Amino acid sequence: MTDLILKYFTSEDDHDPETIVLVRNIILFTLVATIALIFIETGLATGRAPYILVIIILSVSMVFDIIALAYVFRGNIIPAKIILPITLNVAVTYILIDANGLHDVSVIGIPLVLIISMLLQGGQASRFSGTLAVLSITSVAIADILKITQSDLAARTGIDDTILGVVFMVSCAYLLGLMITRLNHNILNARKSEHLAQEANKSLQELRANLEHRITERTQELEKTSAQIHKRATQFEAISDVSNSIASLKDINELLPEIAEIISDRFGFYHVGIFLLDETREYAILRASNSDGGRRMLARKYKLKVDASSLVGYAATRIESRIALDTGPDAVFFDNPDLPSTHSEVAMPMRIGSKVIGVLDVQSETPSAFSDDDLAVLSTLANQVAIAIQNTALYNETRQALAEAEKTYQKFIVSGWQRIASDSALLGYQSAGAQVSPLDKPLDSTEVKTAQQRGEAIITSDKKSEPNVAIPIKLRGQVIGVLNVHSREKGRRWDEQELVLVRSLAERVALALENARLLQESQRRASKERLIGDIANKINSANTYQNIISIAVRELGMAISSDEVTIQFQEDQDR
Repeated sequence: MTDLILKYFTSEDDHDPETIVLVRNIILFTLVATIALIFIETGLATGRAPYILVIIILSVSMVFDIIALAYVFRGNIIPAKIILPITLNVAVTYILIDANGLHDVSVIGIPLVLIISMLLQGGQASRFSGTLAVLSITSVAIADILKITQSDLAARTGIDDTILGVVFMVSCAYLLGLMITRLNHNILNARKSEHLAQEANKSLQELRANLEHRITERTQELEKTSAQIHKRATQFEAISDVSNSIASLKDINELLPEIAEIISDRFGFYHVGIFLLDETREYAILRASNSDGGRRMLARKYKLKVDASSLVGYAATRIESRIALDTGPDAVFFDNPDLPSTHSEVAMPMRIGSKVIGVLDVQSETPSAFSDDDLAVLSTLANQVAIAIQNTALYNETRQALAEAEKTYQKFIVSGWQRIASDSALLGYQSAGAQVSPLDKPLDSTEVKTAQQRGEAIITSDKKSEPNVAIPIKLRGQVIGVLNVHSREKGRRWDEQELVLVRSLAERVALALENARLLQESQRRASKERLIGDIANKINSANTYQNIISIAVRELGMAISSDEVTIQFQEDQDR
């Protein structure tokens, strides 16, 4: 039964802070009004019993109000919903019976209590509040009819007054119930709207927080990607710079230090060393470095044995990269007084195919400084350096071979022209006007001798002597003759066009003479080959030893215009 009563007076907003505050304020208002009525009744009391009973009833009501208020302060408003309407209706009913009944001005207390009760209980308990109001007004009306109420006004009360009062109370209760239900409905909708707005606001805040988080993540990703792109661009720039150095520098003593500086500058590694294996492949010798410690190592011709005792030796022996840190078993590799700041190191074999020619050693002051991208780029650089070293070696070998070939050809040119001059007893030609004649003796002028010795053009032109131009005729740097132009007009000055003409003519003469000599050599060689072929054909046509020897002796004598040709066989030494 108790559970049913509690369930009847229980609503969803009993624990709502605003409802609790409303109930508390109603109880406080009722409590203040009750205290005020007690003071009023006390002031009016003249020893009559009815007034004393009213004060007692009001006092009891005040006590119940205080009890209900205590429950409310503890967060429980259900006792107030039950106690307060009952005590108020009882108090008002007794006051009316003690006064003028339904005709007393205090009758307005019944609708007032109804309003207070329905504000406390809400629309769901309007029937209870209305029933109490009907009971109160009915009780007062019965007291008036039964003459319990001792007043002239009360004696006028009839059945119609009772019915009118009941109808009025029921109407008030019904209308108040509708109003409170509508008000509660609006409040509920407002709360739902507020709740939806709060949920929407919460969703917006979560969405905003999520967006801000995603924006932060994307920003961090973009910054990370940008840093990676910048780093990759720096790496590619380093590769490009190394390629440009390889293309522009041909001397390995200039190339390797340049590469070490580029790698250190672009990647931020404080030490870069390039080791090359010696001819016996027993030691790796430091050939270039960028750091101060590396330069000290270069000064004392630092080298490492090609074995697993060092990082460089390990990379050269195993033909694979090796990374080491300054902790754990790798710490032994960092015992180098010239490089005390090293905290991580990588050694990359420089190889061409399967052959290792050296090691690229890179050291950093930062622990775990080498990423996978760094290793990939350093491996590419190591292979580039290996190719650069090979190309430099091939270039030097080719240049040396070309120099030797040039010397040989120059000797060939000199010997060829010496042979032509000796065979034809040709010193040269001279022209005086339209007549061209061979020289009968070498020119002995100072200009000609100087031009022949120096290989430079000698030009004389002054007022006292006859002007003279001596231009060396050169083939591949070798002087094979001198073109001398002599004027008998003293004081003549050679203009630039004349000098250009003489120089151009000397170049054309040199090329033409060389072509003629080569043609003559080719014809002579072809004639020899033809003569040798004819003699060989005749020899091959013979069938006996005597005929072969006879033909060989006869044809050789005719070919070289010799009076006597002899063939002698080797005697047997064992006889």
